Amino acid sequence: MGVDLELDERTRRYCIRSQESSLNTVEALATYSAARMLVHTGSGGNHYRDAMRKLARLVPEPAKTALMRQVDVLEQGDDDRSLELVAQAWFGGRVLRCDYLSANRDTPIRRDLEIHFFEVNRRNHEAYVIAFDRTSRKDVAVFKLMRMSNVKVLEETYEPPTDFDPAIFFGPSYGVLRGTEVWVEVRVYAKAARAFRERLEDGIVIEHVSDDGSLLARIRGTLDDAGRALELMPLLLTWGDQLEVLEPPSVRESIATTLRNAAAKYAAHDVDPGRSTPPIGARPPTSGDEVITVLRVSWSMNADARAYIAQLPTASLDEALAVALTFDADVPDRQSLVDAFTEAGARHTRPSSN
Repeated sequence: MGVDLELDERTRRYCIRSQESSLNTVEALATYSAARMLVHTGSGGNHYRDAMRKLARLVPEPAKTALMRQVDVLEQGDDDRSLELVAQAWFGGRVLRCDYLSANRDTPIRRDLEIHFFEVNRRNHEAYVIAFDRTSRKDVAVFKLMRMSNVKVLEETYEPPTDFDPAIFFGPSYGVLRGTEVWVEVRVYAKAARAFRERLEDGIVIEHVSDDGSLLARIRGTLDDAGRALELMPLLLTWGDQLEVLEPPSVRESIATTLRNAAAKYAAHDVDPGRSTPPIGARPPTSGDEVITVLRVSWSMNADARAYIAQLPTASLDEALAVALTFDADVPDRQSLVDAFTEAGARHTRPSSN
């Protein structure tokens, strides 16, 4: 027949030798990028591996070999069968039935879904479907594949919408969480400003760059029904102390609470006597527990620590003293803390002389 065959070393089967790619260099790179995205999903089902092999044959070397090497390391996952059934249901216009474990439930419930769209989340590369829930919601919602179990395709059919637009459906979402639009205003300090600007993407707007290198930016996302910015939290926390949330107050407080709780855990179990306390002029603490957390970073009653205590408001001093008095006697600097809080409190109540 005049067709060249080649031996596939992995399967030990002969196949038709691939011809030179008809794609130009940019098209080949786009195809390679799509295949790499399949790798990042972590799905290793047979159909995914076959799709990657087909894509790999379309691109020139060295991209072809690089993709083929990735195909060989993919492993079958627990949700790969679900992926196959989702594909059958969506492309065949058939209802998908599954037991679905929502994030806020302890037990799964049965769902009959009419799939409108399949989405790989650009943030975590996990697979989701947007579907009309026939059973309970009676509405279109987002469902994560890895939360599905006992999946099967029913004989019942439906007409998939041809005008579904994911951009309209997800709207201002930073990932796949629909909700109330919110713009979070942040200050990024100079040390991280360059890296922050390098990862600019949809939904992040630079408002102002200061002379000291820091910048003000706004990040668009959504709040869930409880007013939480669940998808934005990981992004905001990624930058540690180099990013400060300014507005809205609810998101600022969520970040502050998370960082305070984390600091308390580290302070309790990983004390470093060489560290100093925060400088005077930092935002006043909101509770006695927070005062203790700040000071336990060092557990050293040096001049900085005493200066920090001296500028605390009376309410924080009283609360902090109450917390310190609950410590066991063998806690380092317990008595020094008690004495410092007591002395500072006395100065607050001591009448001034004219």
